[in-house]
Amino acid sequence: RERQLTSFHMLKKLIDADYEFKDKDEAREFFTHLTSHYKNWNYSEVDSPDAARFLGEIQAMAKRSSPR
Repeated sequence: RERQLTSFHMLKKLIDADYEFKDKDEAREFFTHLTSHYKNWNYSEVDSPDAARFLGEIQAMAKRSSPR
């Protein structure tokens, strides 16, 4: 349940964010990588180093692509 709540809140933030991309290709590349990291995070064991790394990468990607 805790992981589902974490996942839901993270996805909600990602969906609500305003992103700035120079073109469709940049947006597609971003969301392809984001999806890949999310899947890897979701398959990682809870509280494992891999889960923490993927979560950090997702947060960093979102921060770089969103001006807020």
